[in-house]
Amino acid sequence: MFARTVFAIMFLCSIAAIPALAQDEALVSFSGRVLADRRPVDWTVEIRLEREDASLITTAYTRGTDYFKFHQVFLRRNESSYLVIKEPGYRELKYAFDFFDLRQDPISGMYYRANIIILELQKLPEEKKADISEGPKTVDFRQILPKEAQQEYDLALEELATGNDEAAVKHLEKVVQLAPENHDSINKLGAMYIKVGQFEKAEETLTRARTLDPRNLTTLTNLGILYLQKGDKLESPDDELSDLGLELGKDSYLKAAEVFEEALQLDPEAPRSCFYLGTALYKTGEYEKAESLLSKALALDPQLEDARLSLLNVYISQRRYDDALDQIALFLKENPDSPQRKQVEKYKVQIEEVMHQ
Repeated sequence: MFARTVFAIMFLCSIAAIPALAQDEALVSFSGRVLADRRPVDWTVEIRLEREDASLITTAYTRGTDYFKFHQVFLRRNESSYLVIKEPGYRELKYAFDFFDLRQDPISGMYYRANIIILELQKLPEEKKADISEGPKTVDFRQILPKEAQQEYDLALEELATGNDEAAVKHLEKVVQLAPENHDSINKLGAMYIKVGQFEKAEETLTRARTLDPRNLTTLTNLGILYLQKGDKLESPDDELSDLGLELGKDSYLKAAEVFEEALQLDPEAPRSCFYLGTALYKTGEYEKAESLLSKALALDPQLEDARLSLLNVYISQRRYDDALDQIALFLKENPDSPQRKQVEKYKVQIEEVMHQ
C-alpha cells in the first residue's frame, strides 16, 4: 500500500511541476542522431533549432557520439520550426520539425517525440561549391491532404494554440472523415482523445492507426500510454476496494507492456520506451524486469527523472530501502533545481522513519 501511494503522489507531483507557459507555448524535449553518408558522425556537429524566420531558438551538439538532444526547449505550438545543420563540405540540411509529431508525457507533462530524429548529411560533390544549399527535402503529410481536410487541420492547430482541446478534436475528426486512410491524422486524433479523456474512442482510433501502419513507433507509444492511463483509472483510490477494478487495471497494464515491448523491438535504444515498459511491468509486479528496463532508460538518458522515480517505487515495493535511498540521493544530486525536490526529500524522511521502526 505504501509503494502504491508513493507512486501515485509522485506522478501527481510530476504533473504539477510543469512551469507556467503562455497558451501558445510548450516545453519540449527530443533527441536524434546525425549521419554522414549513412555512417554515424564521429566529430562535433552543431544542430541549430530555428524559427520560420531563421532566428535561432537554441543549439545542440554531437560530442563524441552521433547523438544530440534538445532538453526542455520552449516552442510555439502554432509556428513551424526547423533543425538546421551547416557543416563544411556537406549540403545544408534543413529538417521541418512538426509540433504535431510530439506527444505529451502524461507523467511529466512535457512534450517529446517518441522516436529519435535521424539527420543525414550529404557530401558535396567536389565540383560544387560549399555554399550550395540543397538540403534533403522532408515530406509533410499535410501536403497530401485534400484542400478541405487541410483547412480543418489548420483550424485544429489554431484551437490547440489557444488551449481549446475539445474544438481541436472536432476539427481532427473532420480531417479523418475527409481523409480516412491518412495514418498521421488518425494517430493524432487518437492522441487527442487520450488528452481529453475519451479512452474508448482513443483505443478504437489508435487501433485503426496501428492497422494502417503496424511499425509506427509514435502510434505504439500513444496506444501504450492509453493502456497505462486506463489501468490507473481502474485502480483509482475510489475503486481500490474493488477486486474487479484491480483485475481490469492489471489487464490494461499487461496490454501496455505488450505494446511497449513491440515499440522497443523497433528501437531498442529508445529511453522512453524503456521507461514506459518498465513502468508497466512495475504495475504488474514484475519488479526484476522493471528494474532492468528503468536502469537502461536512465543509462540512455540520465536526465529522465521520471524513470528514477519509477525505479524508486520498484525498490520501495520490495522494501529495498537502502537502494531507494541511493536513488533519492542520485535524484537530488542530478536534479538540484527540480520542482519535485521538496517532495522527494519528504519521501527520504518517510523511508528513514520506516527503517528506524
